[in-house]
Amino acid sequence: MDPTEGRGTAVDVLARMQDPESMDDPYPLYAWLREHAPVHRNPTGGVYFVSRHRDARLVMRDPAFRSATREELLARQPRIGRSRTLQNFLAGITNTNRPRHTRLRRAMAPFFTPQAVDALRLRARRWCDRLLDPLVTRLRDGESVDLHTAATAPLATHVIAEVIGVPEEDRPFLGPLVAKTMLAAHPAADDAALAEADGATLAIERYFTELAAERRRRPRADAVSALAGGPRGTGPGAGEEPLEEAELINMLWGLWMAGSESTAAAMDNAALALFRHPETAPSLGDPALLPGFVEESLRHEPPIWIAASQLLPVRDVEVAGTLIPRGAGVHVLIGSVNRDPEAFPDPDRFDPGRGAPGYLTFGEGIHRCVGAGLARMEIATFLSRLQGHLHARLPHLTPAGPPVRRRMATQRSFDSLPVALVRPPRP
Repeated sequence: MDPTEGRGTAVDVLARMQDPESMDDPYPLYAWLREHAPVHRNPTGGVYFVSRHRDARLVMRDPAFRSATREELLARQPRIGRSRTLQNFLAGITNTNRPRHTRLRRAMAPFFTPQAVDALRLRARRWCDRLLDPLVTRLRDGESVDLHTAATAPLATHVIAEVIGVPEEDRPFLGPLVAKTMLAAHPAADDAALAEADGATLAIERYFTELAAERRRRPRADAVSALAGGPRGTGPGAGEEPLEEAELINMLWGLWMAGSESTAAAMDNAALALFRHPETAPSLGDPALLPGFVEESLRHEPPIWIAASQLLPVRDVEVAGTLIPRGAGVHVLIGSVNRDPEAFPDPDRFDPGRGAPGYLTFGEGIHRCVGAGLARMEIATFLSRLQGHLHARLPHLTPAGPPVRRRMATQRSFDSLPVALVRPPRP
């Protein structure tokens, strides 16, 4: 079936991506775009969507494109001016350009080095065990368990909390606020939804303002202590100017949001891949094969629909035969470029042994996700512990119904991922 339903290149991609059918399976729409309109001028929003891999890499790396500023986005979408949450998204590092982008990235980078990520690995395993162990009894008793709310969402919350320095006793309060802020990302969010999201955003901001003040008085070995302090004399970032208070709070807010929401969605998608492709389960117990499963799950089902940064050409630029005028908004469709057959042979097949680098889930160029290594570690840790705690001990673990995806403009996140133990019929 033609996913455009006869509307041709006038199809509204923003609207179609919110259809229930596309929410569950956006890939027919992406395939149509790659073939018929690889640089698609959307009839609403005044933006262009890039759906092919080679074109996406070009616009992400070419200095002819820069990130749209907060002011430019506010001018294009007046609705943003009514929401503190949406403004916070726009004030983040993904919508900054050099030199400010460089300064913000340098401030964040020391907490996501390979050494820093490796130091968190044992704590991530311990949190996995604490979350997964109780599920075995519940599943054996015949219960259906929501893997998202019982495991992936709290695991992501605990790990990013360890990075930032959020005490364990504060996480039950701070964690659930993420889902409330995400109400603002719903494409049809009304004033009531925006107000609820903004209430959660203000609560998170107040919390981090108070935590930063406390860490200035009593610093610890965590990100909030380092970011809230003055210029460092030695080590990474030595001599850098301290962050302004607004930059600090927005950075902590953004780390909390991304570290909770996107990483949980990536773990959910990886678990679904395991359930849908049980023949791949043995690879999760092999340290040499596990990274391939993680990489393929990130390519095959990325948690991101649309790259976070809206790009603007600084001059008229032709891409794939389409002239994009100076100042027009450009979005990369991550889910589409990751399944481009020109970059990934037989792209709809889930193949942990593919060994083909180049997927763009974490972005490209200066806006490549600084936390990519942490996300990979969390997914690998979760999968290996899931295999050891549940799938190996309960080999008939299976989805107990379709996952419930949260309606969002840029991400394929989850509200629930129900699983249950289904015993095979007697022979």
